[in-house]
Amino acid sequence: MAIIVQWRASVDSYAEPGKKVRVRRPSSCPSCLGLHLIFWSGYFRFVTTPDGERKISIRRVLCKGCGKTHSLLPWFLLPHRHHAVHVIGHALWLKTMKGLSRRETSRRTGIPLSTVRGWVSRFSQCAQHHYGRALFLIHASGANAPPLPPCNYREGCLLAFQMLFSVTSLKGDPHLFWPYVSLLTEGCLLRQQKPASRPGCLAEID
Repeated sequence: MAIIVQWRASVDSYAEPGKKVRVRRPSSCPSCLGLHLIFWSGYFRFVTTPDGERKISIRRVLCKGCGKTHSLLPWFLLPHRHHAVHVIGHALWLKTMKGLSRRETSRRTGIPLSTVRGWVSRFSQCAQHHYGRALFLIHASGANAPPLPPCNYREGCLLAFQMLFSVTSLKGDPHLFWPYVSLLTEGCLLRQQKPASRPGCLAEID
């Protein structure tokens, strides 16, 4: 299982130290909520950004309570996706909020049409779920939730994400919006998010 962790600096700054990269250890295990996590090996993978492909090291943690291991993905990544989350998010924004066609979105981003089509399709399938979850968090914060746009749940979902981002300490840096969304959805931007097993993960924003 993957746990999304913060990394406010650039992808390059994460890649440069290799195995020596230092990330924050999560406060609890997503499987059993145990508090005894230790760093436990890791592996290399690649991430694709507009500037090219980078090889990065992914740390793992072991829960001494249940014995399960979890990958610590920096929040510029989504599980099982090579493209950085801001690349995926930019394509979704162009299609959803700017009203561009999939073909035009592909042309502007340089992403293959088939890949853009897959991202949009997967996001469309889980947008209603994300929208409902975001509304719950908005209401829990005491804010007034945005109404559902007349077009589709994709717009409502992105607007709700924007509202949640605007009340965090991250709001001064727009480049952190999509990494925040990755953290908010626990890496599940393109698939339905499971019930929160680590309810305190957003409280770990520093």
